[in-house]
Order: sequence, then structure tokens, then C-alpha cells
Amino acid sequence: MARTQSPQLDPKRIGGLKRIKELLPLLQDLRPVGCERDAAGNRELHFDEYVTLVLLYLFNPMIDSMRSLQRAAAVEKVAQQLDVKRFSLGSFSESVRVFDPEKLKTIILQLSDQLQPVNADPRLKTHLKHHLKIVDGTVLDAISTVAAALWVPYQDGTVKHAWKLHVQLDFDHFVPSDVELTDARNSGKAEGKASASDEKNVLRQKLKKDTCYVLDRWFGQFTLFNEINAMASSYVCYLQGEQPF
Repeated sequence: MARTQSPQLDPKRIGGLKRIKELLPLLQDLRPVGCERDAAGNRELHFDEYVTLVLLYLFNPMIDSMRSLQRAAAVEKVAQQLDVKRFSLGSFSESVRVFDPEKLKTIILQLSDQLQPVNADPRLKTHLKHHLKIVDGTVLDAISTVAAALWVPYQDGTVKHAWKLHVQLDFDHFVPSDVELTDARNSGKAEGKASASDEKNVLRQKLKKDTCYVLDRWFGQFTLFNEINAMASSYVCYLQGEQPF
């Protein structure tokens, strides 16, 4: 079967360059990440360039594959403004194993400090003395064949492959303030983690003062509520068959 040709990339339609360029100074500290084993000093695609290319992809829906991203990086105006160049597909694919995403947290925190409130309802400031934060845990089971996420088998012998995404949503800015990925088990220890992957145990490791946590019924545990109060914070939790409290 002949390979379907990707549509021609129009350089004039590539956008978002100005916004991405403003982030480049923050990405400079990522340059040495992943180069620890590069004794020969011949790595051509660095972490800061990789992040820049991913941002270019996110800003441009027309870039729908690594090959089209490769062509976009070779466009003169893109290469000049973003300080990137054409990369090999092999190097780009390898990057997910070489570059540590934890290194991005510092940059994300720097950017979050610049956010302005979008949900500044004056009634909340009048009646609620704590900073409002919505907490939830979501099982991601779409990647059903990922063996690394294998967890407890069912009684019929079948197994479940899934991850769980734990999110704390900052209500004022309406963006996540904390995200953690664990396996999908609700009890026991998550592999390689100091804390269990149950939503309650993940949250209790991250509690902060002066925060009002909005929780669903899976967080209904009096020991957790007491820990929240001990942090000089508060909570609103819905329990099945009961009123929120």
C-alpha cells in the first residue's frame, strides 16, 4: 500500500512564534538535561529545543505529525526566531526516554506566578477565608495495553491496565496547581512511590494551610478531614447519601 502524502505545510500559516519566543529564556536551564552520558558532546537535540518544538506543535493544529513538525522546524523564520533546526525523527522519538519531565516543574511554577485570577467572585472573598482548591483523581484506562501500569487482577483472571491522574485545580486561576501520576490502585503502595496511590493518601502528602479543599465522596475519611483542619485549612466534601459538609 502506498504511503499517504502529508499535506504541504504553508510557512505563512505557522503561528505562535512570538509567544514561544518569550519563553525561551526560561528554557535555557534545560539545555544540559539528558547530556550526562554524552561524553562525546555530539547531542544535536537538547531538552530546551525539544520543549520548544512541542510548543510549536501545540500552537499549530496544522502540524499533525513528527514529519510535519520536522518540516516546520526547517522553515527559515521558525529556525531564526526559535533557535531550532531540522532534527532527526530518531532523536525526537528517543527524547521521551532521555529528558526528565520533572525538570519542567520549576519553569511551570515561574509561569504560574504570572497568572491573574479569572474567577474572582467577590462573594467568595466575603464568605470564604481560605483559598479554594478543587481536588480529584481520575483513572486513565484508555492506554489499555501499557504493561507498566498493571494492577490487581479481577476474580475472573483478567487484569486491568491503567494509571490514575491526581489533580488539584486552582479555582481562582482555573489551572492545575499540582498534578501527579500513579498507578490505578486504591490501596497499597504504588510502585516506586513513598505514598499510596489512593486519592486520600496522595492528597494528605500535599496539604497546605489556608486552603479550602473541594472533595468528592472518595475523599470521605475523618482522619483526612482532621489532618486538613490541623493544617489550618478547611474542606467541603460530598458523601454519598449525605449532605455536603
